[in-house]
Amino acid sequence: MSVKAYILIQTEVGRAADVAARIREISGVTQAEDVTGPYDVIVRTEASSMDELGDLARASRDRLAGRLRIGVIPTIAPYLLPAIIGSVAWTHDGVDLHVRETLSGSRGDALGRGGRDTAYVALP
Repeated sequence: MSVKAYILIQTEVGRAADVAARIREISGVTQAEDVTGPYDVIVRTEASSMDELGDLARASRDRLAGRLRIGVIPTIAPYLLPAIIGSVAWTHDGVDLHVRETLSGSRGDALGRGGRDTAYVALP
């Protein structure tokens, strides 16, 4: 079973095409497009496991900086958040993490409105 993730990125004005092009070069990225809307780049990744998906995130060559808003459902938060927070804090000390536990529906709404940068949800 493969694990897929969509990453929504906001960039500085005029940088979306460059960011998407650089992200396309990362192994495990299946698609990266610059778009118009609340987000500037949408990235699709695929890995064989959550561990491999985490490895993909750690393989990023550039340091991340700025605010990262994460939404997660309470049933998986205790299992995923320690690894995610620890990994991000260790490798990207310029990231200001904001974590919020909410239900799947409200988190999806917040993601669509630009209220979250990433969300971990349960799918049917």
